[in-house]
Amino acid sequence: MKALNFQFIFMALVIYAGIYLSGHENVHWFSYFPVVALLIAGITGICPGLWLWKKLGMK
Repeated sequence: MKALNFQFIFMALVIYAGIYLSGHENVHWFSYFPVVALLIAGITGICPGLWLWKKLGMK
């Protein structure tokens, strides 16, 4: 596993641990978005955020 992929997965787990510790019923649904995006980036190697910025014209 690449170090960058591992970093994405680790960041997702840390954010999810914060959501878990605060209680699932108290967390806004948008808090799950970065977790899902980081897991996708870590597993597939394709970063959704980077793809979006490139589509919007950033280099």
